[in-house]
Amino acid sequence: MRAARYLLPLLLILFIHCNTPRKIPYRVKQGYRFELHMGDAGEIHVIGAWNNWQRGVHTMHRWGSYYWLDLDLPQGRHEYVFSGDAGRIMPENIAETIEDGFGGVSAVAVVE
Repeated sequence: MRAARYLLPLLLILFIHCNTPRKIPYRVKQGYRFELHMGDAGEIHVIGAWNNWQRGVHTMHRWGSYYWLDLDLPQGRHEYVFSGDAGRIMPENIAETIEDGFGGVSAVAVVE
């Protein structure tokens, strides 16, 4: 009975941790991972300063509602956005944002 008293809080903590998205981008073996959890959003691109803001250069992979792309970026601070058929996508788990000078907001990837 004692073990059951501790099991429920532990399971609750694990559930909350697993359902809390990581701050993006985050370091992976192949560079930095950019990811989104979306419904059927069609093609999504990561566009930014490193690719001259060109759509179509870095198209995200998709598995169901999970989109991801690993990029090996040079060291520094890189502004970027996710771009889909409906325009810019700015998820809540972006690590840092900055005003883009055009009345909008861009995300910032800090690569160390």
